[in-house]
Amino acid sequence: MKINQATYGNFFDTLNQSRQDMLELGSFGLYRPEEDRILHTISPSNLPRGSITKRTPFSLNFNGELKEAIAAFNSGRKRHIEIGPHKYSQKDGMVFGYHTHPADDQEVVPGQDDKKHMHD
Repeated sequence: MKINQATYGNFFDTLNQSRQDMLELGSFGLYRPEEDRILHTISPSNLPRGSITKRTPFSLNFNGELKEAIAAFNSGRKRHIEIGPHKYSQKDGMVFGYHTHPADDQEVVPGQDDKKHMHD
């Protein structure tokens, strides 16, 4: 998978903030499957207020309307989506989510759902 320096920096900053708070943190970005490339990521601080509804050391949840809008966009039922100041078009790619898993020992490990996705 290809990522640019800005994406790497955003992932790094998100992970550092998560480790400082010892709470999961994440956001969304734009992925182009045919190129296996991340085009853009949104910093968690740029999400609209209320986008993150639950944040604990072991879980992260997003607003239901936002999740529904992303699902509609990714399935082709919606041609455009706005997430904070960012606007994506169907022709640009698919929206993906990313998040951290800070552990008590300062390691970052995949959660149960992530392990299942990796296995599949």
